[in-house]
Amino acid sequence: MNRFKCEVQHGKVFPCDTLDKTTDNTHTRSEKGIFALLVPDLVLDKWISKGFWVKTDYYTKGIMFNFCPFCGTDIGSHLKIKAKEVLGDD
Repeated sequence: MNRFKCEVQHGKVFPCDTLDKTTDNTHTRSEKGIFALLVPDLVLDKWISKGFWVKTDYYTKGIMFNFCPFCGTDIGSHLKIKAKEVLGDD
């Protein structure tokens, strides 16, 4: 199935084909590139993608993407909404 735009459904990010092909999740702490923020889903017993981030020589700790760099879809706002629910409106 071809996915031309990223989709966010129920807090999970389903990447577009280009983002999916450029993501490397076999990384170690020292490597550079685009990585998925994976969290365990204990009910389904598998890893789900909550977002994507990039590590470079300049940004060694990484930067979280708010928007997909390839299709432009908002892939970060679901995290902000969840943080507001947990932390309050402050």
